[in-house]
Amino acid sequence: MFNKNTTIVMVTLLAFSVLYTSFVVDDAELTGNTLQINKINPVEGSNKFFGGNNTNITKKRGKRFLPDLVIEKFNYFAYNQTNSTNITNVRLEFIVGNIGGRTAGASELGVSLYGTSWQTRQFNVFTPAIAPGKSVKIYGYTSLHNEIHKWDLVAGTDNSSIVTESDESNNFIHTAIWI
Repeated sequence: MFNKNTTIVMVTLLAFSVLYTSFVVDDAELTGNTLQINKINPVEGSNKFFGGNNTNITKKRGKRFLPDLVIEKFNYFAYNQTNSTNITNVRLEFIVGNIGGRTAGASELGVSLYGTSWQTRQFNVFTPAIAPGKSVKIYGYTSLHNEIHKWDLVAGTDNSSIVTESDESNNFIHTAIWI
């Protein structure tokens, strides 16, 4: 049962403006996660329209309305080890998620592998657009010298800073891989 005379406030974000309205619910039914409002009474003077970019509301643009890319999972597979050339092919598997509130456009995941001061690999992996709350699996491939058994990996989402995110500090992972 939904309480009668409950005030509901709705804020609608438009392209460059905000519509703010509130009303009192006179009759409603709550079934599971669905609220069916049968009768409302508008609150006088509560409908306001703020247009343009010159209001405080549109300038603040809450962080929850931005994308936020993170590396949710990382795995790697070493294969085709060739002892004559000391080269091992490696497939790097990343699951990149968008934990923000808006779709993140296409970007690149930056990957750096450090074996020794003279042995490094750096490359980017294309990341498609990701809707809020969704994830994608992407792969990177490289060849590494297998005489160096431990490689330090640093990977970061949106390597070129194309996507404005709510939290830029959670884009990176740092781990070791062994071949």
